[in-house]
Parts: sequence; structure tokens; C-alpha cells
Amino acid sequence: MKHIARWLGKVLGTALVLTLVLVMLPYARSWLSALLPDITGRTATVSALISHRLSESAHLETLTVEDEGVFTSTQDALLLGTVQTVTVHYTYRASLGIDLSRVTVEPTGSAVTLTLPETELLSDSLTPTQVSRDDFWYPLTEKRRAAILAEEQARCRERVLSEAAGDGSARQAAEKALRETVAAWLKESGGVTLLFAHSE
Repeated sequence: MKHIARWLGKVLGTALVLTLVLVMLPYARSWLSALLPDITGRTATVSALISHRLSESAHLETLTVEDEGVFTSTQDALLLGTVQTVTVHYTYRASLGIDLSRVTVEPTGSAVTLTLPETELLSDSLTPTQVSRDDFWYPLTEKRRAAILAEEQARCRERVLSEAAGDGSARQAAEKALRETVAAWLKESGGVTLLFAHSE
């Protein structure tokens, strides 16, 4: 009876080990890549290639935003109260991206780690689609019109950057865009894992 129990224990132990090996197999490659040295030197070569390409590049657009909004601006005069009311419907567009010259590249084992800078605003615009005004007593000048549009554009810019940083969408978009860009450079340099980090 003891022999049967011992044999059964060995069978169950072997089955458990095999199951664990099969379950962990997909993760083993990434672990080994991080732990083992790059014997072929491919990682160093790929790292140098990426660094060279980045040095030749400028900014990479990673995220575009398009919003529609409306705001109202008023002008008051002493004793008279509100003498001008302007309501503007607009479309705001923004392009966010990263400065590729600030991306650092570091080979680690058979992986290459790219450390990305913060996402920044590359360009933006605010285009009025409809302007309604009540300015009989105090006509709207072109100077004031430009000023109130610039103020609203600045508010939109701050909101878009804050939202993109807050929900992580800017980081995800930057990683995706850079991964696709680097993949185009490395068509014949397979076997190297790209890892991403973000500068704080």
C-alpha cells in the first residue's frame, strides 16, 4: 500500500510540475531575456541603430484631439453694467507628441529599454464656427476678439494636457506610436524585445 501511495505521489508531483511549466512557458522568454546576457550582440546593435535614428528625428506626433465647445465673454462698464456679450461656438484641435531627441535608449540583456519624456503640445488651434454678439453699446473690436479666443484656447490647451496625463492616454499613445516607428526601422532585426519607461 505504501508503494502504491508513493508511486501515486510521484505521478501527481510530476503532473503538477509539467502543468506549472506549461502555464509559465509564455512568461519564461521575457524573464530569460531580462536575465541572460545578449551573446550575439544584437541588442547592442539594435540599440545603436535606434539611437542613431532618434538623433536624426524631431518630434513624433502620438495623439490628436478634436473638441467642440462654446463660451461666453462679457464686458462690463461702470454704472451701465454689461455692455457687451459675445458667445462663440468653436472647434479646438490639438496635436500632442514627444521630443525624440530626449528619448534615451539602453540595452538590457536581449531587450532594449526606451525611456520616454513627458508628452508635450506640438500644435493647436481654435477655430470659431459661430459668433453671436450683443455689443450695441460697446462694439467688439478685432483686438478684443483675438484676446478672448486666445484665452479660451489657453484653457482648452491646459485641459487637454491635464486629461491626457491624468488618464494615462498620453503615455499609452506615446508607447504605441514609438513602437510602430521603431518596428519600421527594425524590419530585419527580430528577436529584440522593446521595453518602455517614462521619465518623471
